[in-house]
Amino acid sequence: MTVPAQTAPVAGDLDRGLAPIPRSSVDAETARALPNLVVIGAMKCGTSSFHEYLDAHPAVAMSRPKELDFFLGPPRGSWAQGVAWYAGHFDAGSPIRGEASPNYSKWPMYDGVPERMHALLPDAKLIYLVRDPIERIVSHYLHAVSAGRERRSIDAALADLQDNWYVTCTRYAMQVGRFLEGYPRDRVLILAAEELRGDTGGVMADTFRFLGVDPSFTSPRFTKVRNPTSVRGEPTRVGRLLGPLLPRRYASGLRALPLLGRSLFTPVRKPVVSASVRARLQEALTEDVAALRALTRPDFGPWSF
Repeated sequence: MTVPAQTAPVAGDLDRGLAPIPRSSVDAETARALPNLVVIGAMKCGTSSFHEYLDAHPAVAMSRPKELDFFLGPPRGSWAQGVAWYAGHFDAGSPIRGEASPNYSKWPMYDGVPERMHALLPDAKLIYLVRDPIERIVSHYLHAVSAGRERRSIDAALADLQDNWYVTCTRYAMQVGRFLEGYPRDRVLILAAEELRGDTGGVMADTFRFLGVDPSFTSPRFTKVRNPTSVRGEPTRVGRLLGPLLPRRYASGLRALPLLGRSLFTPVRKPVVSASVRARLQEALTEDVAALRALTRPDFGPWSF
């Protein structure tokens, strides 16, 4: 079966006509409950674990569910639900109210997100997680395989890097740069997933300091890792038939069941990117990585380039 390449759609295709809502147009009670923290991505960089670590702090209340996707249009986003619906997911009494939606940094699939976010949340602080570019691409690929959207080999999926969706989502400087057009640099924190894993306590202390809450707080929850890339399975024929009928939140639990899991999913090993494809990825992303480092600091730990 031939599966079309996951290329980046034309900017605005999914979000055309979604006009920003100025905060001044929102009633005072609703405005008080709106978030003042948004984790904008990136996908497959540890945002699920990070969401839980943030929520552990007594001065921070993260939304349930994690990914509200409010600033996106239909069919994926919830913009049509309205501002009151969005505000209803937050504890107005908490000093820091936040959500984490990695789809916010998936331009051009979702266009206009920074503009709508800044209009409604002009004083919010943003956090953007990044990861070794090639490792993120591999994890994104495995995610697509697990969801049944990708059946090519990884080398085939990366044969053409022009407008390649795996690569576009990994252009970190380009993605975060769109938010920096509205938000000042000191309100945007960029963190490396490798450092979050290797020094969770230290990174969380820096994060809490950025948010203006007690940086000395620590929690046993900091040792838990959510949605690890290694727990993946490609849907079987039965899985592809039943998948659309099953809520997304049940997928990981079903994979863990010995009999049912094997009938719905075939285990997938982490693929190895060939040397030639790796070299082309490095060439395609080197300029963006350099721009990202110019925004932050010279190094992000053990990145491949």
